[in-house]
Amino acid sequence: LAIRILALRAPMAVDLRLIVAVLKITGDLERIGDYASSIARRAMKVEPLDGALSFGALRSMSRLVQENLNKAIEAMANNDSTRAMEVWNADTAVDELY
Repeated sequence: LAIRILALRAPMAVDLRLIVAVLKITGDLERIGDYASSIARRAMKVEPLDGALSFGALRSMSRLVQENLNKAIEAMANNDSTRAMEVWNADTAVDELY
């Protein structure tokens, strides 16, 4: 759809930036889904070895990532750059768990 809009409508300035951002975001969301799937598969293999520790940390990280993703989507939908920066800064907590 985005490529069709680009081809048929030739959007300018703000509209073009929005379309390019959405194209990038969709790629990022697909990558996030791929990572989540990979992590789940690996966690199932690790669980018998170190169950409580690995799943506790994974749950905490998962919760933070889900919150950040929801806030990022909300920031995008509301065109809220302040909220987007909050999400960017909150990613440090996820990095620390990693």
